[in-house]
Amino acid sequence: MTTSLKFVYVAILFLSLLLVVMGGIRRFECRQDSDCPSYFCEKLTVPKCFWSKCYCK
Repeated sequence: MTTSLKFVYVAILFLSLLLVVMGGIRRFECRQDSDCPSYFCEKLTVPKCFWSKCYCK
């Protein structure tokens, strides 16, 4: 019983840390479209600068 609770605790901790890290990486500051890195977006999308943040369109 104790080992299963430890496993659940570690899994929740790992997933919450993963969500925090993933959320912090997704937005870059920019002034124009060329400031956005090309690796930021998936294959068929293009990075665009909108309101000083990079988004994929």
